[in-house]
Amino acid sequence: MSGPLAVVHIVPLVSFTAPPEIAFGTNEAGISPPGASTGGRHIRYSLEGFISAGGSLNDKGEHAGYGLLFRNGIVEAVDHLGHYSKQTDFVYASQIEETLCYSVPSYLERLARENVDGPYYILVSLIRLTSHRLNYGQHETISEPRSRTPSPNVLLPERVINGAYDIQDARKLSDLIHNAFGLKQSHGFIEKDGVLRLRR
Repeated sequence: MSGPLAVVHIVPLVSFTAPPEIAFGTNEAGISPPGASTGGRHIRYSLEGFISAGGSLNDKGEHAGYGLLFRNGIVEAVDHLGHYSKQTDFVYASQIEETLCYSVPSYLERLARENVDGPYYILVSLIRLTSHRLNYGQHETISEPRSRTPSPNVLLPERVINGAYDIQDARKLSDLIHNAFGLKQSHGFIEKDGVLRLRR
């Protein structure tokens, strides 16, 4: 895969202390690539476990993302940021936030079904960001300029999940991503009637 990427790893502590051995069935579907539905996916076994690639193809025949479930319970999910078939210098905050709010919980649910217990370490990296700016929407609350990160690669501090992962965890990770681009916080969440949700 080429271009700017978001890389999410979910690492259960037991993968190192008492590694499980996930057995993939004949009708295995794997885990979805970030943001992908169950349709239009290419699935296969691999040395590490089971991989599912999907999303639009670019001119080089590359997929826009993949999800890899390792036999020892580790999850690796990679998503191309921005318009895959168009030249743009933006990476999109909303795309990353949807992965944090929707894909990450589905991965944790799969680990729970496989009896792979926590705590889980969630590591988020943004790579190949050279010359790319963060696009975070056109909301009335935004007055900050769209700036570039000083480093081509952003490696966020890990977030440890001991209990349930919820939208507050997603927001804190998104805030860190915005910090890397020189912004105070994410603009992608809104609280209404005491409930935090993604802004649409």
